[in-house]
Amino acid sequence: MVAVGNDKHVVEIYTVGSDNKFRLTEELIDSTDMITALSFTQDGGALAVGNSKGKIRVYNTAGMFSTVYVFETDANPISTSLGHED
Repeated sequence: MVAVGNDKHVVEIYTVGSDNKFRLTEELIDSTDMITALSFTQDGGALAVGNSKGKIRVYNTAGMFSTVYVFETDANPISTSLGHED
């Protein structure tokens, strides 16, 4: 599963099909601002989405990508760093 955010307030979710090609399988359009950060949990069970106004939404990735939590922060914009140190 791959998540791609854009400046049109949309997060696109792609999965890899049996032909090894990416397919758009979900669009999350309820953000009101430009997407600036995306991060999956290590187990892939949740997706955090940060936007340019400091709002973070956490989605359950099982099923219909329902919103689990919404956080408001003072950070403008939310950003993320690449990689994990385990």
